[in-house]
Amino acid sequence: MSSQALTSTQAAIETQGEGTSAAWHKDELTAVLRLSQALLAESDIQEMMEGVVQFVSCLFEIEMVAIALMDGNGESYSGRATVGWPEEMVAQFQHIPFLAPNGLGYALKTRSPVVIPDESLEVRFDAPPWVEKAGIISSLLVPMLVAGRAVGALVLNSKTRRDFSEDEVRLASLIANTTAQALERARLLEE
Repeated sequence: MSSQALTSTQAAIETQGEGTSAAWHKDELTAVLRLSQALLAESDIQEMMEGVVQFVSCLFEIEMVAIALMDGNGESYSGRATVGWPEEMVAQFQHIPFLAPNGLGYALKTRSPVVIPDESLEVRFDAPPWVEKAGIISSLLVPMLVAGRAVGALVLNSKTRRDFSEDEVRLASLIANTTAQALERARLLEE
C-alpha cells in the first residue's frame, strides 16, 4: 500500500480502545473500513499484500503474518507476503500441495478458519516442518474467499500460546475476504 494509505490504516489501529464489546466492534469495523479504503486506493497487488500483513500484525499484536495465494494451477499454494517470517521459512512456503494434510490445506479445502491454540498438541493435521523450527505455538489460518472459492489464506502465527477469540476469528475472516476482493479487482484491472 502507499505510505499514505498505510498511515491511515495505522491510525485506525492506534485509535482502537479496549472498552466494551460494542465499542470493540465499532473499532474493528472502523479499522476494516480504513483498510478497505486503502486497498481500493492501491493497484499494485504486491504492495496491497505487504500492507495487509503489516496491518494485521499491528492490529492483532502478533509476530508472524503471511498471505498465501493459490498457484496458477490451483493444485498448490505459496506464500506471497510475510511479516516476521525468517527467509528460510519463506523459501519453504512455496508450492505446497493443496491436498497436503496440514491446517492451511484444511482451511482452504473447507473454506473455514482453523484455530490451533497449541501446534505441539494438534492432532487433526500435520504441521509443516518450519512451524516447530520457527518456534510457532499458536496459529489462526483463514481462507480468503472470492465468490465462495478459496483463492488464498491469511496466516497468523504466534510464538506464545494464544487462544484466538471468536471476535478475532471473525475479524481476521473479514480482513481476509476484503483483501481477497481487492486482489481480485486489481487482478482484473491488470488484464
